[in-house]
Amino acid sequence: ADPPTKNDTSPPKMALLEQFRSNIIARYGNFITAWRRDMDQDGDMELSFREFCDACTKVRFEGDVIALWKQMGKDKESGITLKEVDQDSGVSLMEFKEWCYDAFGGPVGM
Repeated sequence: ADPPTKNDTSPPKMALLEQFRSNIIARYGNFITAWRRDMDQDGDMELSFREFCDACTKVRFEGDVIALWKQMGKDKESGITLKEVDQDSGVSLMEFKEWCYDAFGGPVGM
């Protein structure tokens, strides 16, 4: 990678995910609310690149969206899970989903 220029005020790539996370918390208060309300639009527990771009817009992320996507190890065919955004929230949401299916046959049966 090229070293930053004197006039480059963008955050380093390592800070992109933290900036994205901070913006989510500032807008929604927690990751699960953001995920369920606005980020995972089709409810498949994974963000496509389009959903990810929409989420970045909604949280007013001003960093390099493509660099963040790549930093998270993604390509056009893969998606981002909540666990990759926030480990604890991702685990909690998956446990809740499993409980819904075990207890009620799914969230609709609740």
